[in-house]
Amino acid sequence: MVPSEDLFSLIKSLSKSEKGHFKKYASKHVIGEQNHYIKIFDAIERQKEYDEQALKEEFKDESFLNSFAPFKVYLFNLILKSLTVYHADKSADAYLNRTLLNTEILFKKGIYKPALKHLIKAKSIAYHYEKFDTLLSLIDWEKRIILLGTFETKIIQMINKLLPERENILKLIHNIYEYESLAVRSNKLVTTSDRTRNKEDLKNIKSFLSEPLLSDERKALSDTARFFHHNVCSFLHFEAGNLNQSYKFCKKNVLLMEQHPDRIKEYPIRYLATLQNLLVFETKQNKLKEANLILNKARKAASESEGEIKNIEVKTFEWTGTSELIMLINACEFDKAQQLVPQIALKLNEFSDKIDKAYEFVFRYYISYLYFILGKFDKAKSWLDPVVNAGKSETRQDIISFSLILNLLLHFEKGNALVLEYFGKSANRYMIKKNTLNKLESLLLNFVYKKLPRLDNGSPELKKACLDLREQVNEVLKDPFEQKALSYFDINAWIESQISGKKIVDVIKPKTSN
Repeated sequence: MVPSEDLFSLIKSLSKSEKGHFKKYASKHVIGEQNHYIKIFDAIERQKEYDEQALKEEFKDESFLNSFAPFKVYLFNLILKSLTVYHADKSADAYLNRTLLNTEILFKKGIYKPALKHLIKAKSIAYHYEKFDTLLSLIDWEKRIILLGTFETKIIQMINKLLPERENILKLIHNIYEYESLAVRSNKLVTTSDRTRNKEDLKNIKSFLSEPLLSDERKALSDTARFFHHNVCSFLHFEAGNLNQSYKFCKKNVLLMEQHPDRIKEYPIRYLATLQNLLVFETKQNKLKEANLILNKARKAASESEGEIKNIEVKTFEWTGTSELIMLINACEFDKAQQLVPQIALKLNEFSDKIDKAYEFVFRYYISYLYFILGKFDKAKSWLDPVVNAGKSETRQDIISFSLILNLLLHFEKGNALVLEYFGKSANRYMIKKNTLNKLESLLLNFVYKKLPRLDNGSPELKKACLDLREQVNEVLKDPFEQKALSYFDINAWIESQISGKKIVDVIKPKTSN
């Protein structure tokens, strides 16, 4: 049986055109019962959350309620059949799968020449889109048709041509799998903290980059393999601090995809992810003009996917939304950043069951940081609390760690000095356990929970303590590995605000303009 929530999710995932197609399809393919299926479809589509009791109340006089469970299963499968027809020619995968089905039908009926003709066309499409796994199936059918067809003396010649072709495809597939394996392994180097922490991390990254498949781009035998090569190299160089090299490989991937615009439509998520990576570089360097061009390009590409893949809408929101928010904060465009917050809140609610937790944490942290800068501490706290309370989460330990520090500073700014020692010790234990406690984080935590509870806000003693802290922070920041922390939080701006008595926003704006 199909769970009712799955039926609800399927209906809610449909685009406007998919819904219209289903209703036409249901009216043609269900005799006598079509109105019942469309009625249930419409009733579920109107619901914000699945409520079976409400459905039963609405249709209490209908006979189909006596067998409601199988009725919903049939509706679920009917929607899937409708989608199969609707998407039959909307992607290379759909076309190739339909060709394989048609080939099997023609083969069983002994109609070999048309089947072979369709296979040859499908193979050219599979080669263009590098659908190598499907190519193996197409070649297998081609071989079977040749052996049973009436091709007379050409049989041996044709089979001899297929065998090396098959071997070459297997070689291409293996090559791609090797690069995919490298991508997975490279992610494991930095997944825990999402940043290179010390010389040992850097040594591991340099060692990884020296692997033969990465050091020689010519070993990538297809565009798909080249994409993985560029992606891994860009990622590792970025983590090693080699931003120019990282940017070069990222740009290569954008150009690789844009050489074949039809492949962008086939792999929209891959293209959007590549643009997101490029956007990160422009955002980090505060290149607002370039970053906005990439944002617009990404959103245009997402809209041209016809909105049929719900995941594209979610991913576009995750990638472009976080980048735009961080970019505006870094550029001190705080009014514009605030204008984004209601839109982000709506989307977080709409995609609550689909959004990647890592991106939710990023949104929440930077919105909280925005309000912290603006002195709106209650709003900052409400956005940050879900991240602070996600102690068992294994995602984005870097964001969680800085959320714990920001949480302590929020308590201080709100006058809750009594809780600083308790929460500070808890944060310290957590970051030691997760191995995310670098020198700067350790310095800040010790200051916040050991010294701040004994200092009054605005007092001369606080100013003196902050002067000492600034000197210690500047010393720690001489280590390039520690400087990465500044991309999360401008600690010097907060220290300066305590020394000068100015608001944080008034410290940051002149500093950025200079």
